[in-house]
Amino acid sequence: GSMACIAAKVPTTSIAGMTSGYVKCRPTPVKVVEKRIHLVSHLVDRLPHDAPLFLEELLDTCPLDTDYRQLLWVLRHRCDVFRENEARTLLCVHAASRCCSWKPVDG
Repeated sequence: GSMACIAAKVPTTSIAGMTSGYVKCRPTPVKVVEKRIHLVSHLVDRLPHDAPLFLEELLDTCPLDTDYRQLLWVLRHRCDVFRENEARTLLCVHAASRCCSWKPVDG
């Protein structure tokens, strides 16, 4: 079946030789993942839900040690929590009736 097809495409050089030329994809460090999870729950607990908010309001609510690249990461990747309006001027936490048409944050 299909497995034979895939196996046939693998070069015959050794595994060590094959991987040495590739940049290894590093997994996200556990501390970073934990900080992201903490940041999301921190914001969700403190900000009003389904209400238009300025980015500054989110920034003011972040813990003091927040790495703002991580804030941007969670805004972009946690579309189950954060949305933005069409003009990209306002954000929303847990969109419901007021912000239900808002789209995922697009960086």
